Amino acid sequence: MAYKEFVPQSDFDSRIIPSFASADPRYFGFVIILRVALKQLNPPKGRNRFTTRDASNMPRVGLRWDHASWAHFKQDFVRVVLATWDGAFLLTPPDSYNEFIWPEQGGRRRDLLCGLFIKLIDKEHDAHAVLRVVRMADRAAHFGADSTLLASNDVEGVTHGDLAAGARWQQHPAAHEVGHLLGLHHVAWKSAACRTNVLKCYGSNLAEKLNIMGTGDQLSLDNAQPWRDRITAHTGVAANLWKVDWASAAAELRGTQSFERIPRPGLIDI
Repeated sequence: MAYKEFVPQSDFDSRIIPSFASADPRYFGFVIILRVALKQLNPPKGRNRFTTRDASNMPRVGLRWDHASWAHFKQDFVRVVLATWDGAFLLTPPDSYNEFIWPEQGGRRRDLLCGLFIKLIDKEHDAHAVLRVVRMADRAAHFGADSTLLASNDVEGVTHGDLAAGARWQQHPAAHEVGHLLGLHHVAWKSAACRTNVLKCYGSNLAEKLNIMGTGDQLSLDNAQPWRDRITAHTGVAANLWKVDWASAAAELRGTQSFERIPRPGLIDI
């Protein structure tokens, strides 16, 4: 069963790159392509400040975007998202599937290196996702983001903590929201606790809270599900037949750098 090289869809596009053309020739590349339109939220003409509301309907003070700030945000958005998601996972095809052989004659079956490409575009109707962005007057202020609304400081690390565990860590909310754009839910969305307390959707234990789809920056192999689901569109082979593994030891450790144990007094629980 031959594979389809390129699959365009409404949520995101995806492409398989042969081993000889891949960034790492040990693998075939398997890249999700997400077209994002970033849109400035600005005050009315003649004003430099305005009050807007975040995704939690809380009032926040924003500033007018200038060219330098906007260029810096776009650069950081791509950098932070790729640092989390790009090149983290490998997909191993089932033994019965022989399309990812290289060299074609006498070669061996290759794994697929899961990549992410963020393409920033101007036209909303050509985008998979449109994200409105507020330039925060107070860079330290919390902003409730979602997959349609971000703040300028969502590309910076936000500190969270767990009082019972005596730990704190950081999350980059922009990377979390892109996880939603890829089709991922909050880490504990299936739990009974999530149905009664929205904060529990972000995790009820430390491991869940540290996950990128909780309140941290760390990955688990479950976070490879967007690539695992999409490979079926390319090959016709069911998602559950593909083994998932880490692309490298460094990928397995992503997001762990900010984790630290601290004395419990004064720590704010989430």
